[in-house]
Amino acid sequence: MRARLGRRFPRRALLSRLLHGCRPGLLITLLLAWPQVAPGKVSVVPLPVYDTNPQEGSTFGFMPVFLILDEQDAVRQIYAPTITHNVINGTTGTFRLLGYPDNARRYALTAGASTGINYRVRARYSDTRFLDGRFLFESRVRQERDGTFRFFGFGTRSVASDETNYALRETHAEFAFGPHLSRHLHLTLREIIRRVEVEQGRVENVPFIGDRFPDIPGVRGGTVHAQRLALTYDSRDSGIVPTRGAFWQLYAEVSAPELGSSADYLKLGGEGSWLFPLDGPAVVLVLHGLLEGLNGTNVPFFARTSLGGQDTLRGFKENRFIGNARILGNAEARIRLFNVRLFQTNTEFELDPFLDMGQVFNAFKQISRGTLQVVPGVGLRALVRPTIVGRVDVAVGREGSAVFIALDYPF
Repeated sequence: MRARLGRRFPRRALLSRLLHGCRPGLLITLLLAWPQVAPGKVSVVPLPVYDTNPQEGSTFGFMPVFLILDEQDAVRQIYAPTITHNVINGTTGTFRLLGYPDNARRYALTAGASTGINYRVRARYSDTRFLDGRFLFESRVRQERDGTFRFFGFGTRSVASDETNYALRETHAEFAFGPHLSRHLHLTLREIIRRVEVEQGRVENVPFIGDRFPDIPGVRGGTVHAQRLALTYDSRDSGIVPTRGAFWQLYAEVSAPELGSSADYLKLGGEGSWLFPLDGPAVVLVLHGLLEGLNGTNVPFFARTSLGGQDTLRGFKENRFIGNARILGNAEARIRLFNVRLFQTNTEFELDPFLDMGQVFNAFKQISRGTLQVVPGVGLRALVRPTIVGRVDVAVGREGSAVFIALDYPF
């Protein structure tokens, strides 16, 4: 594995680096959510950590998971501190708090720092039944730096030999609010603010993006201030562990210099998922599609459409293909294997063979069989209904295989 150890920070620097990454707004959000301790039983799950990410390589560690259960043994809160080690990022300490007060509300807090250059502070809250069920509200705030990002150039014909590395330092905030128009239909307006700085990365023997691509928009950072209007239909029986129904969304997003953005673009898109029970909830076929494109000037590379990673083309690194438009299709069969009781909770295990297909492009005539990326794979999922999905996905693309470990279904 290619790695640059560089200057190493002592482990006592973890706390100071974490505090350095916490802006006041994030600290306030963290403190506001901290008192929301759910009463109930506590179950402790000691877990080893092993993750092999195509962007970061192998990571080893330990994570004791504390589950807070209600009277019906449903998980209402999760505390998950983690200590891991990675040859690129060094030793990392992370704290996670996830909350599920009811079926409509969710919140998540993450704070972590490494002895390298990485740090991460994230806060998220959503309520699909806001203000007596009449509105939807969602907020996401994060401050982070990651030194393992890759860039290969634009377009579906970008080649692996043009791989570059960089560190992305980002402050990101999103706020969405809108009314429920009917039982399954709602309208939202989303405010998006991103401030990005591009710095020297951590991966040895991989050129810096600024050396190989010195003239692309965004290589010196930039600011994106955008507004997105979305119309969403959702008839699924669950937003986290669905077994039937449909979800689709149509949206338009605009970013203008007059509002302080360094990018000037209009983005239009549509996305949908459909679930078909084939043997009741034991076997569910899921189809997913996405079509998105943007038109603008001076659009930073990090704000354009992309494919690759744990939720799109799972056989490639994150953001492997970048362009002005993208098309994506996914199909997977969620096959229930067995149900066991572990650590006071009912846990279901699934085997999910899947197929991902997609391409970035600038014009529809560029879509062809020769440039369409086809990625077969299989996933193993552990579910604690109605709130938790943990997954491991293994996929094979044209440039090799990839393994992703994540929470929640990809779609």
